[in-house]
Amino acid sequence: MLEKQSPFSGLELLGASHHLPEYTLAHDSRPSLKKLYQAYDQLSLHDWQKSKPIYWQTITLDQQTFKVPIHSYAVPSLDDRKPFDLILISGIHGTEPAGPVALAGNIPLLVNIGKRMRVLMVPLTNAYGYVLNKRYGSKGESVGDSTHWFNHKVKPVCSEAKDLTNFFYQLYWQGLIGPGTMAIDYHEDLSGDGAGLQSLDEDKLAHLLASTYFYAAGRDIQHPFVSKTADILQAETGFLIPSAQTLAGEEIMGGRVLNSHDASLDDFLARICKLQLVITPEQWLHSPEEPGLEQRKTVYTTHLESLLL
Repeated sequence: MLEKQSPFSGLELLGASHHLPEYTLAHDSRPSLKKLYQAYDQLSLHDWQKSKPIYWQTITLDQQTFKVPIHSYAVPSLDDRKPFDLILISGIHGTEPAGPVALAGNIPLLVNIGKRMRVLMVPLTNAYGYVLNKRYGSKGESVGDSTHWFNHKVKPVCSEAKDLTNFFYQLYWQGLIGPGTMAIDYHEDLSGDGAGLQSLDEDKLAHLLASTYFYAAGRDIQHPFVSKTADILQAETGFLIPSAQTLAGEEIMGGRVLNSHDASLDDFLARICKLQLVITPEQWLHSPEEPGLEQRKTVYTTHLESLLL
């Protein structure tokens, strides 16, 4: 039985993270894990609360072992029962760094958003994959897999997936997330990395170095944020994929996939936690370097700013 206690209740603001890897094995321009965590921890200076670790990941780098905590950060409230308005998630897949990097590079923006709404953020859910440039966690499975919630005959694919879904379900059970909550989960879609698209028109290939689509799910997929997300991604990348299929067979129409039942964390938030809206932007990449990480970071920075301010 889950305890009916907020992960933030009674917590003092925790200090900065220490003993973290100072480089990654990726060949892009992503900051080190230490720099990311230093950036996220700046939120404590603005009274955001950092939770106890949702789970820990073990990273071995050049014969040195690091125990890395995965935290959430939250805008506090005088009323601990006040639900969160917005959830921000990124870094489910380690080969998709644009989300974690964009959030780390925009602390003042996050602070401003937090003055307008109560925000809960899990900015890096897969530190292992981020540092080692691997899609999945240490068990070779996605930390964002929620299949066990939809098929109770199936065990969680890994302890991280179990702990992450339990973390959000606890908040749902406490009434801290639900029908009044929206979520944004920043992803990328790297061809040949367990993801990708099919059924694309050949004459579109010239545009695919800078192209996007997104998922929208939840109780209100007619929410204005859906069409606004389409407009922002179109303006920022120049190409919102009009029609295609994901490798999982999901139909992309008008740049969006609606109410995908893929048993992912986002599907869990939409169907089990009954969120108002879950938006999952995807930037489709031919390679890890095209388009460059700084450009991809800018796309998500603009999306966050234009959508919420």
